[in-house]
Formats: sequence, structure tokens, C-alpha cells
Amino acid sequence: MRAFLGLFRRPSWVVFTLCVVLASVAFYELGVWQLHRRTHQNRVDAQLRASQELPPVPAAQLLAPGERPTGKVLWRRVSATGTYDAAHQLLVRNRVLEGDNGYEVIVPLRTTTGVDLLVDRGWIPSGPTARAPSSIPSVPAGTVSVVGRIRPPEHPADEAGVPAGQIQRIVPAEMAQLTGRPTYGGFVNLVSESPPAANAPTPLLTPDQEDPGGWWKPPHLAYAIQWFMFVGLAVGGWVILGRREVAMARAAATPSATGAGSSPMPRLPAERTGSGTGRRTRRSREAAPRDDPAPRPGRR
Repeated sequence: MRAFLGLFRRPSWVVFTLCVVLASVAFYELGVWQLHRRTHQNRVDAQLRASQELPPVPAAQLLAPGERPTGKVLWRRVSATGTYDAAHQLLVRNRVLEGDNGYEVIVPLRTTTGVDLLVDRGWIPSGPTARAPSSIPSVPAGTVSVVGRIRPPEHPADEAGVPAGQIQRIVPAEMAQLTGRPTYGGFVNLVSESPPAANAPTPLLTPDQEDPGGWWKPPHLAYAIQWFMFVGLAVGGWVILGRREVAMARAAATPSATGAGSSPMPRLPAERTGSGTGRRTRRSREAAPRDDPAPRPGRR
């Protein structure tokens, strides 16, 4: 443990640890965010199931002019009768249906109660360019009866540069300013209209139709598990790399320690050295007995 803590003496290891901590916190927050999205999705599904069990009621019972609908009435089905104001039909840009880009068609319905109900009639595909669709379905003439699901107003957006007859957000209050008539604070996604139109836009899908999964409700739960796994991978990788650094440091220190504590190499015997051999040779010659030389022939 002491060797592992010694890694924090290195600035590079401190920076690496901080990166791991920041990444782990980010992964955790992303996982919690996906869980919140799944919780919201489950709440919407519960509201949808409850609304399907309840019959449609007049829009005036659940909506009020200029007031945002409460969360309890969202997705409830309401009915209204009146005439479409085709002159104020608008296209909502950048709307996707099953992976295809297009527009949503919204039209004010001048109801018999004197308050306009903004109706999202459905989706139409974009044209060859993103500037406009190839064709726009005609608005039914005469008196119509509609049934739709209550939706809250969207957040306003900057409409500068948007082509004429198009908007980016569905905001009933802005439609009320455009028409000069009182308008309910929420709008409805069209479920049915009578008499039915021949070339009506494609009906919008509800969240349970877009994502019919059960307890495994993809993709939010799967994404949450994935982000939490990344937390484990980040922390686990940090531990593995730390232990590897400690092991490498110990391996590098082992040879120097062995060399410092070992005994010096033994010296060769003196008799095997050049100087010792010379001295021993001279001494051997001096100590060796001399044989008497043979007598020389002398003079008599």
C-alpha cells in the first residue's frame, strides 16, 4: 500500500488520477440522467394507459385560454367541434417520424365555444430540399369534430430566418397573437377527425407506440447500465495500471540492490599472476641444488 501511495509523488500519475475521477463522475451522472429519463418515460406510459381507459371529454373541461395545462391532464383525450382556420395553417420544421425528417401541420380550430384549439394534424415528409415539403394536404372545409391528446406548449424559439408559413416550436400563445383570438394554452395531437380527410397527414405516434418495450424499456435503461459499467472500467483500469507501475518499479530496483550487497570477485592466485610467477621462478632457481660440474681437463 505504501508503494502504491508513492505513485502520487509523480505529477503524471496525479494528472492521470484526476482524469479518471472526472471521467468517473461524468459517467455516473450520465447513468443517473438515463435513469431519470426512464422514470419520466414510465410516468408518461402510466398517463397514457390511464387516458386510454377514460372517454374523451370536451376540451373546455380540461383546458383554459392562455393557461398551461397541468401535468395531470397531459395525454388526456378531449373533443371539440368547429371549423379549421386554413388561412393560419403553419408547418413546424425539423420533425422526425421513424427516422425520416419532415414537418408537422398545425391548424387553429375555431370551436363553438369561441376559443380556438390548436390542432396538430400530423406529419408530412420534407421535399427535395429542407426548405419546404413537396405538397401540403388541404385543410377540411366545413364543420369538423376532432378528438386529440392534450400536449403542453413547447418552449419558444427564435423564428428569424424561417421561411414564411413555417415555425420551429408549437406555442399556442404565439398563435393567439397571430390570429387575434383567444386560444387554449395547450394544443392537441389529432387522434381522429370527422368527417375524415382524404389526404390527411400521417398521425403522430404516442410514446408507447414509439417505444413498446416492457421492463427493459430501451434505450434508457440499457444506456444507464452502460454508463455505470464505464465507471467500473475507469476505476478498475486505474487500479490495474497502478499495480503494474509498482511492480515495474520493484523490478527495476532489484538488480542494483543485489549488486550492492554481493561480495567482490575473488582475485586470482598470486602464482597465476605474471609478477608472482617471476618471483617464484627466481626463488626456485636459487634454492635448487647445483650439480658439480664435470672436471675440465687441466694442466698437469
